[in-house]
Amino acid sequence: MITGSDIDILDPNGSLILTTGFSKDDSRKREIMKENSVNLSLFLNAPITLPPGSYVMYEGEKFQLVDEYKPIEENLQKYKYELKFEANEMRLRKFILFYSRQDLLESNWTLTSDAASFMNIVILMIRRAFGDAHWQDTTGAYTHTWNVGTVEPTAIMTISFSDVNIFDGLTQIAEQYEAEWLVEGTNIHLFNKLQVGTAVDLQREVHLKSIQRSQGDKKRITRLYAFGSTRNLNPNYRNTNTVVEGIVQRRLQLPAGTPYIDSEAGLQPDEVIEGIKIFEEVYPKGNNSVTGVRFQQFQDIDDEGNPVNWTIYYITDSSITFNPNDYLLPNEALRIVFQSGGLNGREFDVNWHQDAQEFEIINEELADYLTLPNDTLNPDVGDAFVLYNFDIKAVADHYVTDAEQELLTEAKAWLDNNSKDTDVYTCETNPIKCRELDYDFDIGQSVTLKSVILDGGQRESRIMGYKKNLYDQYICTYTAGDNSKYSRLATVEKTVSELQYAGKTTCVYSRTNAVKAPSPPQTASIPLVFSAFCNPFCFNFLQNAVNLLQNHVYLYQNNIDLLEFVLNCFCPISKKSPSPSIIHLIDTPYFLFKSKMFKIRGSLNPFLI
Repeated sequence: MITGSDIDILDPNGSLILTTGFSKDDSRKREIMKENSVNLSLFLNAPITLPPGSYVMYEGEKFQLVDEYKPIEENLQKYKYELKFEANEMRLRKFILFYSRQDLLESNWTLTSDAASFMNIVILMIRRAFGDAHWQDTTGAYTHTWNVGTVEPTAIMTISFSDVNIFDGLTQIAEQYEAEWLVEGTNIHLFNKLQVGTAVDLQREVHLKSIQRSQGDKKRITRLYAFGSTRNLNPNYRNTNTVVEGIVQRRLQLPAGTPYIDSEAGLQPDEVIEGIKIFEEVYPKGNNSVTGVRFQQFQDIDDEGNPVNWTIYYITDSSITFNPNDYLLPNEALRIVFQSGGLNGREFDVNWHQDAQEFEIINEELADYLTLPNDTLNPDVGDAFVLYNFDIKAVADHYVTDAEQELLTEAKAWLDNNSKDTDVYTCETNPIKCRELDYDFDIGQSVTLKSVILDGGQRESRIMGYKKNLYDQYICTYTAGDNSKYSRLATVEKTVSELQYAGKTTCVYSRTNAVKAPSPPQTASIPLVFSAFCNPFCFNFLQNAVNLLQNHVYLYQNNIDLLEFVLNCFCPISKKSPSPSIIHLIDTPYFLFKSKMFKIRGSLNPFLI
């Protein structure tokens, strides 16, 4: 049945293909970070061509076919079309989220930075993919500027991307920050939580025909065991080991006497739902800033005899009145992470020179054509940074207690959000009452659901998605809930664990003090090789790898140097092959080396290095 207003379907050049009315099943669908589409259903007597880019204009917004559509042939005179015209942001699934370095595009990359930096990369890749003239704002007019909108998260994060499209890359960024992204006009926003407006009542038997409850994707937690980072903690911190996620680790804990926090006082045993959350960004730290910068240029010869130039940067902080080398933690290299400036979010190994009272920044080689710091991205006076991998408690007691209080504050805020009802509610409207009150809501609208099926008879929530009838928007099904759904729309789905470890990062070494791995291998020699070549976060992985593989029969029968084996597999250092290897030991205990299949004996904690 055809009803309501007509709508034109046009080809990519704007020429009319056909005009059709709305059927009773035609709809507008939208869901946070998942869908934004106009859906039409029609029957034709003969097939027609609908190329990619064919579009409709609905409420001033352009919706396009992403792919060429082929109809269902019911018979020679009846062809069924189920057409999904999608908003501009849905087209981002067709393009890879590259990282651009000196006009070269990398599809596998890792970056440590703030949320705004990740969003800027997204905008650059949108412009590369489409060009501004391909985009229209909500009035249908062309725009020439796509920008980052509101970005609420502020933390520094490390995220790895592996051949991910722009749409899924945005979702991955949002998931890492426990946030939500939204396209609005020509801006892309990243909100901690998309919720707007004063709460509007949606009551069963008044505004709604029905409310159906389904289990949400997220586990509700009422008792939280919270931990911070492992950084800057004395080996005797709390004088105990705590098992976290199956790994015995020394991590920052809640203040003494507070083993956990509850969502409310006096929880009964049946009300307790335990959970663990690690806040990696919380650890004892000072507020350092660069008070002086100098640099020195060097020249070396590469493996092929060509001259190579590079620059070493040195920074000072006049507030440091101790020798960091005296407090270095065992098996760790001194590191800094910049909190502002051109290197914001970047981490580096550093050498402390006590005589000059300055840090030497160990260059990070991202590829043969780029090192950090460099002439463009380098430290500057006033840049904030944090020093870690030293026993900060030995410097001053208050740093640790301050960090424990910070962890308590962060944990309470996190629990407040995650102790709420995590169920999702599907709400079918009463169109007569909604039309009377003009209840036509967009995603993010705050609502108060009212029904006898809800605890206490009501539930504060917000609209996460909807399906509205095209010829009558008050005939609608709203989806309400508080917890975000992070789903990948790519054809080949990847698990969260794979996305966390896929991609590539780099090992760090200094051209001035590189050493050759000793042979025969000895476990005790790993810290030397590690300190010269590898990012410190690789150390435990290498140590575990050697311990697990040292008795492998094939390696010894074939005279394979064990340390060389581990480094070549997991942390290659050859300048001719700058891209590190990736090992996945998440779903299988097998891996390849020199065309031979090996099986890991025991449990190996997977890392990307």
